[in-house]
Amino acid sequence: EDKINNVARVLAFGALKFEMVKVSGEKVITFDMDKALQFEGFTAAYIQYTYARIQSLKRKGEKTKTSNVDFQYLKENKEKEISLFLGRFNEVVKVAGETYQPSEVARYLYELAQTFNEYYHTTQIINAEGGENVKHARLELAQAVGQVIENGLKLLGVGVVEEM
Repeated sequence: EDKINNVARVLAFGALKFEMVKVSGEKVITFDMDKALQFEGFTAAYIQYTYARIQSLKRKGEKTKTSNVDFQYLKENKEKEISLFLGRFNEVVKVAGETYQPSEVARYLYELAQTFNEYYHTTQIINAEGGENVKHARLELAQAVGQVIENGLKLLGVGVVEEM
């Protein structure tokens, strides 16, 4: 019961905060709780769910974890796209700070979550063809996405949950 209450609290506060910061400063905010709590679209819940999904992958993948990860096994176009996307995080944060627009970070996180979810739905991660090396590289890529999502949401004052 405590776990359920904690998840509900994190999602509710996340929805409120995210709805405030996802809109650029010069626009009027119209808050709709039903839309804010949807698990699809430009919402905190969608991004938080992506984070929780990645944590689930991490738990499943820990059974065969290795310390030697070779990223040259990431050969899919989406894997390259995600890698490049991750590389933009620092610049997005810098621009958001310089322009006082946290909406830049919110938009980036939403687009990162979309890109990862497209990848997740089309690519085997835990049961990757190509063996353990591919699996471990994909798990590490997923973990990098999770870390950036967590960092970005924290910058926006939005919490994350390990499970939903």
